[in-house]
This record gives sequence, structure tokens and C-alpha cells, in this order.
Amino acid sequence: MVKAKNDLGYTPAPCVGCGFCCMKAPCAVAVRIHGSITSCPELVWVNDKYRCRLVTLPGQIGDRYRKEIGVGTGSCCSMNSWRKDVKQRDRSEANPADPRAITAPPVVIPPLMQTFLTALGREWIGGDAKWLTCHHWKCLLIKEGMEEEKAEALFNLALHYLNSNQASYLKDFLG
Repeated sequence: MVKAKNDLGYTPAPCVGCGFCCMKAPCAVAVRIHGSITSCPELVWVNDKYRCRLVTLPGQIGDRYRKEIGVGTGSCCSMNSWRKDVKQRDRSEANPADPRAITAPPVVIPPLMQTFLTALGREWIGGDAKWLTCHHWKCLLIKEGMEEEKAEALFNLALHYLNSNQASYLKDFLG
């Protein structure tokens, strides 16, 4: 059986869950959510393979991530040596020269909270109310002992989920 070539002219191999792609070059979704990163914090080791937490989200947001990431279309790095040696790895193996690769991953909002923020973002809530609510939450997190940098990162992520899921007609109306 001859496999069809994709739009880029090569025949993709099935993903084996080795983690190479996500550790070496995070997808556009990960960069949009987490900013400038060298290794995707959404990548988790599950049942002897790496998996993306974003594609496990329920409903339309999960469908959107699966489509954008290209789940089921095959690996774009089918020649990498990790494919033959699938194991849990230290993230610095992917980018040994990059000091950001060995630091702790950025904060991550759990998938259920992401789903809640997605639903809330679709409601008739103005930009000021969203910002003030998230800011109050950030202040409470700091008051309860969370590091200010981590609380700020959670604040920004929560605003991202709220704003990126607001319908365009609401943006024009509510700001």
C-alpha cells in the first residue's frame, strides 16, 4: 500500500508519542497560549507515550485544538531518532543549548478550568469586568501565598481564555 503525500510533498509517519515535535518545536496553539516557549508544558507522559492535554479537552474547544494541531495527520518529524526509543525524557534533551528548556514549565490552567473560562468568555461580560475579576483573583492568589510571578501568569492565561472565546459581535458591543 502506497501512502499519499501531504501538501508539503512528504509522506507522514504515524505519531508514536515520542514527544520530539512538542519538545523541540511547540505548535502554534502552545505558543499562543504560553508565549515564547521551547518545550510545550501541555505535553504529558501517559501510558508509556507523550500526549497533548489540549487535544483531550471536551467539546468544541477540544475539537478546535485537535483540528489546528493536526491530530491524526501523522508526524512531521518522522526521521528523528526518538521514534525508535519512546521513553520519558528530560526536556533539556530536546534543546540542550537553550537555558529555558531546563527551567520549570510555565503555569498551566487545568483543562476543566480552561473549559469553564471558555464558557464564561462567551457570555455578555465586558472587558473591564473580565479584567477586574481576573485581577481580584490574582490578588487573592498572592494573598494566599502564591508567588507574584505565578499569579500574574495565571491572570494572563485566564484573560487569554476569556478574551479568545468572546464572540466578535460581543467584542464590538462590550469592548
